[in-house]
Amino acid sequence: MSGATGTSTHVDLRWDRTAQPDVSWGTKKYTQCFEGSSGKSNGEWHNLSSGNHFFQIKLINGSSSGLALSVSKVTVDTSKADS
Repeated sequence: MSGATGTSTHVDLRWDRTAQPDVSWGTKKYTQCFEGSSGKSNGEWHNLSSGNHFFQIKLINGSSSGLALSVSKVTVDTSKADS
């Protein structure tokens, strides 16, 4: 993650349900992504429902104001769901 100086960000994975309130699958704290281009953070969510999902930034360095990040890559690994 670039474009933000810091030490941590909290990201919530949400299920987008049309005409219904979104559902949160929980928030994960990421720290390694601030370690430069080689930094990488992982989060795992389990037993998700099918449909559209999105990430919502909740906190950067403990603050909820002025939230903005630039992310170069997001990878979704569904291999556990395949087994």
